[in-house]
Amino acid sequence: MRTEKPPASDLPKGGTRQLRRWHKARILDLLRKEPGLSRNDLARHLELSPSAVTEVVAELLEEGLLLERPLPPQGQGRPSIALEVEGNRTLVLAWEIDVDRMAVALMSLSGEVRDRVLLPPAPEGPEVALSRLAEATRPLLPGKRILAAAVTVPGLLEPGDGHLTLAPNLGWQDLPLGEGVRAALARLGLGNLPLVVENEANAAAYGLYVLGRWEVDHCLCLNLG
Repeated sequence: MRTEKPPASDLPKGGTRQLRRWHKARILDLLRKEPGLSRNDLARHLELSPSAVTEVVAELLEEGLLLERPLPPQGQGRPSIALEVEGNRTLVLAWEIDVDRMAVALMSLSGEVRDRVLLPPAPEGPEVALSRLAEATRPLLPGKRILAAAVTVPGLLEPGDGHLTLAPNLGWQDLPLGEGVRAALARLGLGNLPLVVENEANAAAYGLYVLGRWEVDHCLCLNLG
């Protein structure tokens, strides 16, 4: 496990709010990889003060992103409290659009698939595809808290707004796909979610990099589909 302090160039620019969000992300990422760490463990691994960890963990617990469980006592003193990422109700929504199929998935913050629905492709076009994805999503939502949404597509996208330049295998070209996804999510009451629309190969590479157990700085993903 890497425990080194991030270089100054990686630290977020801005004030206390941005720094607190950065610490939240680091704590969640470490607990995703190493569930069951205590507050003292987090402080040691991340080189943060115990008081800073306690404050950030308290916010994450209040937001429902972490769970506590007591550790078996070891000698005298108060038993430590283990922390882990909440993985059943707090989820991320993923839509996959591909040539031979579409899919809807709800995933935990640890990358575990909690629900999945496979759909046939939608040769009729993007509006039909997004409508079918939204309707397949609706029955999965009761009792769930969705934090963010991601959509993958086999095509070239402009960074930021999810505008699709070209998806030759789908026959799609010059489409405001990000806007269409946002409108489809709005019909589900999810229009204000953080949203990422990404090329499928890029998303696969990033997923392997983040969720993989390898301690590497760079990785290469070959998509042979």
